[in-house]
Amino acid sequence: MTNADTVRFNVGGREYRVAKSLIEHHSKTMLCRLASDAWTNTLGAAHQGADPIFIERDGERFRYCLDYLRDGRAVLPWSESREAVLHEFDYYGIDCDPARLTKDQKSFPDAVDLVSSCYAEINSGIRSVKMEIAGLNLEIEDRERKLEILDLTMHCLQTYCQKNILQFTLKIDDTRMGDYMLARPTLKLLLKPESTTRTFLEEQLRKFGLEIQGMLDEIYPHGFCHMYLKKLT
Repeated sequence: MTNADTVRFNVGGREYRVAKSLIEHHSKTMLCRLASDAWTNTLGAAHQGADPIFIERDGERFRYCLDYLRDGRAVLPWSESREAVLHEFDYYGIDCDPARLTKDQKSFPDAVDLVSSCYAEINSGIRSVKMEIAGLNLEIEDRERKLEILDLTMHCLQTYCQKNILQFTLKIDDTRMGDYMLARPTLKLLLKPESTTRTFLEEQLRKFGLEIQGMLDEIYPHGFCHMYLKKLT
């Protein structure tokens, strides 16, 4: 087939060489008008040479238009949108029966595999982000607890310096009698000698010559407990 027998189209950067007889057989389409001698003559000789006719459309879907022009039907992969292809047909002026656009049954397992693969990858990403968030939440909780302990240390030092008092009543909310309020989780951790929260408080107190002499191992039903400090010897 010679160059004179074919028409070259560049559709969205993808090049097609199409038999001129096929295009002329569908004389009412925009493709036929583009390829006609009357159209090319209005542009001079440029399009009669090596340059293809450029069309700013989807280059992949153009092949389904050609399939339909050749065979009166087109088979689409499961991943392709029938509505999007029909929109291309309408643009090119191709009179199409939507029932003649069918989905490729063989490509369905590939589509299922693709969806399953994407689903697994996205799920993995979600789990990873959730783990990161959980880790950040734990870090935030730890830092907030350390801020509480530092504030408690400051309270103890101020009370000791101003009143020479080393006994403190720690409470868990504003409605209780007591010297200083802590979050319940923080107070419960302070009652455990082996906890990192208790160790952190002891470290801060030692910096200023104090240590914990004793502390009740439970919170009273009324929501408070006692802590006794002493000077380091």
